[in-house]
Amino acid sequence: MASSLVSSKEAQALGNGGQGSVCQVVHQTAPSDRSRWDPRWERCRQSWQKVCPSPEFVHVLWDDDGLRSLVEEAFPEYLEVYDRYEQHIQRVDFARAAMLYLHGGLYVDMDVEAVQAGDYEQVEQAASAGADLECRDYAGLAPAHHAALRGDARMVRLLAVLRADLGSRDKNATTPLHYAVQVSKIEATSLLAKLRSEQHSNSF
Repeated sequence: MASSLVSSKEAQALGNGGQGSVCQVVHQTAPSDRSRWDPRWERCRQSWQKVCPSPEFVHVLWDDDGLRSLVEEAFPEYLEVYDRYEQHIQRVDFARAAMLYLHGGLYVDMDVEAVQAGDYEQVEQAASAGADLECRDYAGLAPAHHAALRGDARMVRLLAVLRADLGSRDKNATTPLHYAVQVSKIEATSLLAKLRSEQHSNSF
């Protein structure tokens, strides 16, 4: 484990990964010289340590030397190609595949902040900072869809106050209300029907 940012304990935990169970490792990459860090990075990193706490999760921070060693271990036949990349981000992207291939887990960019489901204060803060309440995941689900699936009536109400579109549709044209009905979340279903009707009336 050739990275000056990986402790011996983390290295041992990584070495035990891939043995038939999901390896709960959060990987990140950053320069070893912290004076080069973006001011946001430490806050974002701490948010992941809070949402994915030790000892259940191992957090590993890879520097450039560590990334190269990952590629050398996982794909030695491509190390020369890796070294020839002109852009640093190209090497990071390549090494990311190597780290997940070798150790599994989750890769997180340093400027991504973790928010735990049901953290209403964080949602309000994010919205105040200009967060997109209509952002979509790979399946086209917006925050309102996820709140409906969890049956989180309080989150549904908060999203309505923040003016999120409660009638938004995913890739299959399914609305949050549809999801709440499908998973039999009665309180969320009733609230979504009421709030969606109010949103529709106010649009005229």
